[in-house]
Amino acid sequence: MRKHSFLLLLLIPLLLVIGSYAQNSPQLVVRIINPNIEAIFVSDLDVLQMAEGNDFFIIGIFNPSDQTFRGNKLVLRFLKDGKLIARAESELFSIPPRVLGKFATNVELASGLFNLSDDNDPEYDVRFRESKIVTDQVEDLEQNVLSSGKVPVGRYRLEAILEGTEFIGIEEKFDEFVITNPSFVQLVSPGKAAGFGLVEEIYSEFPVFQWNGNGREYQVLVFEKKYRYQTLDNVLNSTPNWASEPLQGISVQYPQSSGDADGVVIPLQYGKTYYWMVKMFVSTSAGKESINSEIWEFKLVDPLTLGTEQGKIARNELIEFLRDLLGPRAEEVAKQLADYNVKRISVNGREITVQELYQLINEYRTKDIEVFDLILPTGSN
Repeated sequence: MRKHSFLLLLLIPLLLVIGSYAQNSPQLVVRIINPNIEAIFVSDLDVLQMAEGNDFFIIGIFNPSDQTFRGNKLVLRFLKDGKLIARAESELFSIPPRVLGKFATNVELASGLFNLSDDNDPEYDVRFRESKIVTDQVEDLEQNVLSSGKVPVGRYRLEAILEGTEFIGIEEKFDEFVITNPSFVQLVSPGKAAGFGLVEEIYSEFPVFQWNGNGREYQVLVFEKKYRYQTLDNVLNSTPNWASEPLQGISVQYPQSSGDADGVVIPLQYGKTYYWMVKMFVSTSAGKESINSEIWEFKLVDPLTLGTEQGKIARNELIEFLRDLLGPRAEEVAKQLADYNVKRISVNGREITVQELYQLINEYRTKDIEVFDLILPTGSN
């Protein structure tokens, strides 16, 4: 039911377009169902192999006239950057009169379920008899297919061509899409890769998670390290402290509440170690697939329990903040701060605590505040 509702919404504009002008020859439409598709498995370009797949494209045939057209052939062509990579051709079929719109997805075409009449007369069956992938015409196609099973990055075009013996010329329509093949997601902060010795300490209960990736949709998952879980697999199969909603950006702050929008959120606690990872979701011709990042870990430490070390911690946090703010120039400033312990921190003339500093840095990283001026010490403290 969901699929038919979707197709109805998609095709109402097409019906209006066709109905806006009368022609005496058959009309054709073709649309990629998911215009945001990011990856395509090469097998899904073979029309005859699509019967068990997902809806990828849709074809529509119209005949506003009172004439029956016989001896027609439907040809589908996939092109990458203007070069043919796959082609399919139907058997000859007839088009009955007054067809106001008959539609079929790629799955229905492959299953032989496209009939243009109301009574399923076999004369009006649209069945494909030939389908092939042309790898030798695109240099990088075969190599990419062997390594990933997916077509390479590029601009693609799906052409539908209706050839007939009883109407003049041919009817041709096309739709285009871009394949990006998202393939990587890399963590940035907080923490370091799990299992590599010293665990990095952080000092905010609401850390900002940052990563890089070339996809469109992400999810962050945070897990508490519990000693009854002996392996990372055990941890990742446990209930997370937090699983974010789908995210479009590449950073997010750990939520401060467990409202409806955030779902279930277990607060982070000082003294405990946590794992976190990012899932990148990719829209493919076979449905959605996920790509997992590395697993990183960090330990949450209460800065107020560290006594005289507090100034050094604040200095280190400031240096990390400066790296975000200044980029490569931060290293020179970091050297100037090497002999300093931060005793006083003022914001807008008001002295703040180390915890308040962490919160302000987090707000800067999530773009909630902007920094207009930063004054560093000029003498030893």
